[in-house]
Amino acid sequence: MNVSVFWEPIPDHLHNGTGFGYRVTAVSDSGNRFTKKVNLPTCTFSNLLIGHYRIQVSSFNDEGESETYNEMQIFPRIDNRQPQIRSVFKSGGYNVSWFVPEKANPSSYTLMYCHFTSQATCHESTQFVTLPAARTFFVTTQDSALNFAVAANYPDNYSSELSWQHCVVAPRTSRLAVPKYHVESITADSMTVRMVGRCEEHSYYARMQILVRALDGQLAMNESYDHFVEEIVVDRLKSSTDYGVNVTVFDGFGKSEHEVTRRTTASSGIWILILVLAAFGAAAMVFIMVVAVRRLKCVLDIKVDVPIGLLEDQEDSVEESEADDHEEYYNLTCPPIPEESESVAEEIHYPKPASIPEEPAPTEPVITAPQEIPTIGGGRSYIEMTSWKRPPGAGQPDGNGNYEQMHPPNKHSVIVRSTVYVQMNLFINRARTGNYTQTIV
Repeated sequence: MNVSVFWEPIPDHLHNGTGFGYRVTAVSDSGNRFTKKVNLPTCTFSNLLIGHYRIQVSSFNDEGESETYNEMQIFPRIDNRQPQIRSVFKSGGYNVSWFVPEKANPSSYTLMYCHFTSQATCHESTQFVTLPAARTFFVTTQDSALNFAVAANYPDNYSSELSWQHCVVAPRTSRLAVPKYHVESITADSMTVRMVGRCEEHSYYARMQILVRALDGQLAMNESYDHFVEEIVVDRLKSSTDYGVNVTVFDGFGKSEHEVTRRTTASSGIWILILVLAAFGAAAMVFIMVVAVRRLKCVLDIKVDVPIGLLEDQEDSVEESEADDHEEYYNLTCPPIPEESESVAEEIHYPKPASIPEEPAPTEPVITAPQEIPTIGGGRSYIEMTSWKRPPGAGQPDGNGNYEQMHPPNKHSVIVRSTVYVQMNLFINRARTGNYTQTIV
């Protein structure tokens, strides 16, 4: 932190020789000492650690240094104990007023003023006045340009830092200007009213009032201040609600006001709820789709285990869809299983459906080389698959008296899982011609 120290200068006739100056020492609570020599009644220490310091000021000349020194206490800033200058009016002299935060309860004030050389500093002619706590103004008849600053002193020996004037104005001769402010930092339950404008305008404010009311008439805030307040926080508001913000300022002769309307934002809790519900809905959709896909796969991948011994007694009829439907039959024959296997594959015949009129028995079909499908069992058994169909016509064989040889079905794997059972997938498909065919896969 930076610390600037001011004191009343020693008059020239008390310098008692040449080479006059001041020795200023800052002593921390840990015992560290920082010393400077200056010629003016002010000194600045830069980059000090924040903390409590004792400032010792003594004088010297070419003959030596003074035997004693004056000491002051420097404390870290405490905002709720810091005074502020309300206004500085100039009319033949100066009328300075200030205030402190509520419940500050200082024991006294120290007012410092000096000839104006630059803003917020004193280089010469510095003077101090101690005033009681009940008095928050000071009047002087000096007409030259002056700088003013005030500090508050407390019973626990704490002394605030100096608070400087921001501007000097003449007594008001015109109507009070309309207050200017911005409503910013709007959230779901709060907003901030920040006063804007020049120091000269604010210096005339003897009192301020802020009124915040929802458009439905519900009062949210009604506060008055006996001094200018730069920033006011309005809280405990309702989300997504329109509020009228009215600021009224007063001086000794009248008032002026201005009102704007602002809307609070939506509650963050609502957005969180919407995001949670959206995430839950997406997860539910994914779950439903996964379950549906799995169930569809199960339906399309049904497998039926049928004992071989039941196949010779099993009949499966296919209904005709049209009068001229072609019929398909498939004959599976199982040649003898090698000696190492005790089971014998049985020949399986699928008779024609009972609903079809009996036709003359065909001559011996012409059979192409059977397809050999190896079984999965330990032996080397094979199942022969041949197929034929009646050629088109009135139940007559073709010109050679033979039946047509069919191409094997697209799916024709019959898996012998053991010497007793055969696993089969049964599919019934409708041919392009509208005929029904049965395929054993």
